[in-house]
Amino acid sequence: MKNIIDLNLERLKKIDKFSRAHKAYTLELFLIEKEFGALYLQNHQLRIKAFGKPSSSPFPIKEIPKKLLNKFTMSKKIPITYSYRDESYPSNHPYIYTDEQINFLIKMQEDGHEFYYGMLDQHIISALKKYNVAGKKILNIGSVTPWYDALCIRSGVKPITVDYNKIISYSKRTTTLTLEELRSSDLVFDFVLSISSVEHDGLGGYGDPIDPDGDLKSMKEMKKFVKPGGIMFFNVPIGEDRVIFNRERVYGKLRLPKLLNEWELIDSFGYNQDVLEGKHPGPPLLILKNIWTIVINLDIISKNVIIIKKEISSNESP
Repeated sequence: MKNIIDLNLERLKKIDKFSRAHKAYTLELFLIEKEFGALYLQNHQLRIKAFGKPSSSPFPIKEIPKKLLNKFTMSKKIPITYSYRDESYPSNHPYIYTDEQINFLIKMQEDGHEFYYGMLDQHIISALKKYNVAGKKILNIGSVTPWYDALCIRSGVKPITVDYNKIISYSKRTTTLTLEELRSSDLVFDFVLSISSVEHDGLGGYGDPIDPDGDLKSMKEMKKFVKPGGIMFFNVPIGEDRVIFNRERVYGKLRLPKLLNEWELIDSFGYNQDVLEGKHPGPPLLILKNIWTIVINLDIISKNVIIIKKEISSNESP
């Protein structure tokens, strides 16, 4: 595997970084996939050694149930197309993060290479630096490779990565939890990194339950794990509203405001009106602040005041 990686890294170094949006970028992605393929094969063998052969698991459904169509389309306002994929994996065969993987990904990043989302990596690096995450507590949401763990480590922070499915870390530089383990903990974070994750929630492609509002529920639940005033570095596909089942959602003028409800957009990288209208394909990074609101029930307060007054009156009676 080392020879394959070294060979492809030498090829990658020859690619003009300014040409990545064209043929060179396509070639780079192909080579990165080859490298990740080698890492995946090694990881697969490691899992077989640790856990035995993977058990069978049910395939995700291929079409939206008719009874849920109206909710998925927001009352027929959002179109649906289909692009099926199976990203689930057996519960007895969790992904494994190793120091070798992390070191390899750090080297790729230091050599100037980007992941599947191109300029988004540069946005993340700029944001982590601008908001001074070093030494703070950061939660990494929904990453099945340690690419973003590596970005965090380079920024001076030890991430905790959470995913719907089990991941095991053999590295002391990152910690992994399932969503259920996170829910049962009392962990609260200064920062959250959520990159291309929420748009999949509720579509079933990763073995999660089918839910038209799975994305909205995830955004609301994440507020529990971020301290008041804490920051989320956030990315989802933005453009004209649509659902690509079971692959992802794209957020536009209809769905994006609902998604960001109860979060304050305080900053962004690569985001403007053209992106929202689908005129610019670049993946933006949104900087969201966790808004905590205190709801005061005046009706309950007034009833309690009346009860107190009655008690005082009865105590003052001769």
